[in-house]
This record gives sequence, C-alpha cells and structure tokens, in this order.
Amino acid sequence: MAAFLILSPKEQEEYKTYESVLAVAADPEKIAAKKNAAKEEIEALNNVHKLDFEQPSEAAALWIKGNRTLEGHGEPANASKALKYYTEAAEQGLAQAFWSLGKLYEEGLGVKENRKLALKKYKEGAEKEDANCLFTIGRIMEEEANQSLSGKVDLTEAARYYKAAADKGCAKAKTKLGHWIEEGIYSGERISDPITYYKEAAKANDGLAFNQLGIGCYKLGEYKAAIENFTLSKSLGCVNSLTNLGLCYERGTGVIKDKNTAIEFHQQAANKRHIPSILSLAFIFKQYRRYQEASMWYRQALIENSRTVEAYIGLAELYLIGKGTEKNSELAFKNFEKAGELGSGEGYKRCGDLMLGKGRMDKGAMKKAMRYYKKAVKLNNVEAMILLGEIYERGNDQVEPDIGKAVSYYDKAYSSGSPYGGIAKAMFLLERETKADKENARKIISEVVRDNPDDERLKAYMESTGILALIKGVSC
Repeated sequence: MAAFLILSPKEQEEYKTYESVLAVAADPEKIAAKKNAAKEEIEALNNVHKLDFEQPSEAAALWIKGNRTLEGHGEPANASKALKYYTEAAEQGLAQAFWSLGKLYEEGLGVKENRKLALKKYKEGAEKEDANCLFTIGRIMEEEANQSLSGKVDLTEAARYYKAAADKGCAKAKTKLGHWIEEGIYSGERISDPITYYKEAAKANDGLAFNQLGIGCYKLGEYKAAIENFTLSKSLGCVNSLTNLGLCYERGTGVIKDKNTAIEFHQQAANKRHIPSILSLAFIFKQYRRYQEASMWYRQALIENSRTVEAYIGLAELYLIGKGTEKNSELAFKNFEKAGELGSGEGYKRCGDLMLGKGRMDKGAMKKAMRYYKKAVKLNNVEAMILLGEIYERGNDQVEPDIGKAVSYYDKAYSSGSPYGGIAKAMFLLERETKADKENARKIISEVVRDNPDDERLKAYMESTGILALIKGVSC
C-alpha cells in the first residue's frame, strides 16, 4: 500500500482492492508510458537530426540505422540492436549518437537502466557541443538541485547548460530560459526578455513555447490569442496546453463556458499523468458535488506525486465534511499537517483552525493552535499572521494580551502585500487612541481600495467588516 496515503482502517481495506487494480493495470501502463515517451522523444529529435545528413558519413549512417531499428522500420523495433548501432556511431565520434545512447541508458531501453552511465554519455556529447546533450544535462542538474536535502536550490549549473544549449539552437532550452527569466530565476545574458526566447522556440515548433506565449496573452486579457496559442501547443503534443484549454473552458475565457469540454481536456491531460489537470478534475467534481470522483482524483494525484500539497488539503476538506470519504476530523488534521510538512502555510494554518476549535474546551489545544499558526507564519501565510495578531490583541482566558506581539503580526500581514493584511492592520489602528493611528488606517484602506478596484470579493469583505463606514468618520 502506498505509505503516503493517509487512510482510516476501513479505507485501508477498500484501498487494497483499488491498489490491486493498480498493480495489474496502472503500474505496467505507467512503465510502458514512460518508455514510450522516451522512445517518442528519441524519434522526434532523431527526425530533426535527419535534416543534417543529406549525404551521411559512415557514423551517421550507423546512427540512422539505429533510429530505424528503434522505431521499427522494415523490421520489429529492437532497442538492444539500436544500442549496438548507436555505440558504433559514438565510437566514430558522432555527437548525436551520444544523446541517443544516454537516453537508452537513462530510461532502460534495450539495456539495464544506468543513470550514471547515461550522464557520462550526455557529457561526452556535450563536449562535442551537441545541443540535446547540453539541454539534458541542464535538466538533470535542475532535478538534482530541486531534490537537494539542504533545502537550498542552486540552479546556476543547470542555467549554464540550458544557455549553452539555447545558443546551439535548442528550442526547449530557449523555452526553459524564457520561463526562468519570467519567474526571476535567471537574469538572461544574451536575451533578458522571455517573449523573445518563446518566439524563437515557437519558430522551431516547440509546443511548450506556444503554451507559454498563450499564458502571456491570457495574463494580458487577450483570450482569443491565448486560445490560438494553446491550440497550436496542443497540436504539437504539449500536455500543459490541454490543462490550460481545460481551464479556459472551465472559466469561459476566450471560449463559451462548457464544463463537459473542460473535463474532456483535463481528462486527456490526466491520462498523460499531468498533475495540474488531475487536481483540476478533483476541483471540478468537488465543485459539482461529485465528491466520490473528487476524492479519487485527489488520491490519484498523490499516487503520481506523493508531495502534491493541494491533494492533501483537498482530501482533508473532504474528511471534514464526510463527502466522498468518511467523516473523520483526525484524518483531516493529519492530511493538513502533511501539507504543512511539505511547505504549505495553508496546511499548518488549517491545523491551527482545528486546534483552535478544540481550544475553547481544551487549554492545551489553544497552545497547539498557536504553535501551528506560528509555523504557518514562517511559511508566509497571511491568515495565520492576522489570527495571531487578533489573539494577542484581545487575549483570552488562556493567552495574555500582548499589544507588542499583536502589532508585530499585523505589520507582517500588511508588509506581505496582501489587501487582507492591510485591512487587518487598519482595523487594529482604528481601535487605537491617537489621531495619527486613525489617519494611518485611512491611508492604508485608501491604498487597498485604489490597488484592487475590481476585486468584488474583497469589496464584499470590507463591507462585512464595516471598515469603509468607519473610515468615513476619520478626519483627513
């Protein structure tokens, strides 16, 4: 049984049946899908390289023979035989053959999986300036950096290889660097504008580049252009575009809102084990009160990646209401806590909420609630900052009032940039004695209103607190 799934004894029995089905069907499919994806990647890149060999050398002829053998042209596909041809081509110094060899070793196609030897082959190809080898080393460096036990992610080496690959014309590397520039991970040496990278990659028919251009159009409110780019991306096999098309149909942006079409796109992506679409399916089914299906998709997300925070939180919420699962607050707590351990401030904050509910009757629970809120604050959860501010401001029979600590937490919430943090600090200041505090509160709320003119939810919240009416009574 998957150790990361948090289940009740009853659910453990039910899951055994589900798991037995997975053992027979899903696991072999997952292995086959992984190998097919690797094979397709080799075939796609081999097709690009074929253009370079109008009159192939002996080494190139061997490499092309390896490609045809791997793909099964004229004879059954045979990865072991392809490995032999690639090895001979590499021995004659053909750069492309090193990438093909590395991929076979990395994925265990026609040979026992050996990631160390795969990396060696990629590095040998990189020394010959093969763009795919350079890109793949960058990808491996990125994976290793993200798995660092120190918690510090250093992508300097990965960026160096991606940059070298991009300079050699690798479209995927250009898309990666464009995304990193957009996210502030990479500053850009030759190009500092992500769109330029995306457009260069799109010219080479990189599906992910069209997807990223679609996201850019979406953010600008150019929904029709976004749909066009997502559709082009989809035609090039990019799974991310399926998720984004699903979201567009889910929200009715750029297209007529259609739940069934949204589900269809998300299902296509989920079949390719794309976690964002798996989570979207869970959300849609939960929204339409099809809780059993929502629960199934949340669990599927965890089967694909046991560190999927949103799935733990989604399952916890279902346990709280007893929909799609049994009603079990203890399991809800454990799932929220697991999300917190994986870096979710929301997970720890929800643990605090559950403890705070118990805290009205149990003094120990109140202290635990505050510990969880403090953990959430360390993960920049604004709601936890506000709650701690309120607890220290007012005090109760278990916590002494401490205005200094209250101010500290309200300041953190305000400094986070959250409009709700600003409202919380303004509410606190309005209850102070001085005119300066009240004037400061008015300025904060004016900023919140000015910076969020179209946020109807925020407007409703401010009206519910009565703060707008209170501000009117403060002299300028």
